[in-house]
Amino acid sequence: MKTKQTAALDIALLNTIPLPLDALMQALDQAGLLFPMLQAGMQRGYFAAKESAKPMLLKHEPGERTLIRLAIQFESRMAGCACNEDPTPEQPLPEYMACELVFDETGWLNHFTLLD
Repeated sequence: MKTKQTAALDIALLNTIPLPLDALMQALDQAGLLFPMLQAGMQRGYFAAKESAKPMLLKHEPGERTLIRLAIQFESRMAGCACNEDPTPEQPLPEYMACELVFDETGWLNHFTLLD
């Protein structure tokens, strides 16, 4: 994944048990990480619809190096649009990805891995 994180995530959020997934997804989006993560895990479409992302927590190990494993269901879209006279609407494509994120003690992403 090639992206620059724009801000550190709140370490208090990363260490909260249970981890609030909605707040985590919002923080990932605000830090500029969510869309590139979804793009990296996408297999069917051309661009990910980040607003459709539904995460499930697989593992959470808070600490000096916070480890988070997520499974994320989301939708992707094909590039282009339907022709003017074409009655076939564009359908979103279902996507699934599992990933591992490792954050340092200040909230910066150190490692991102797609899991099989």
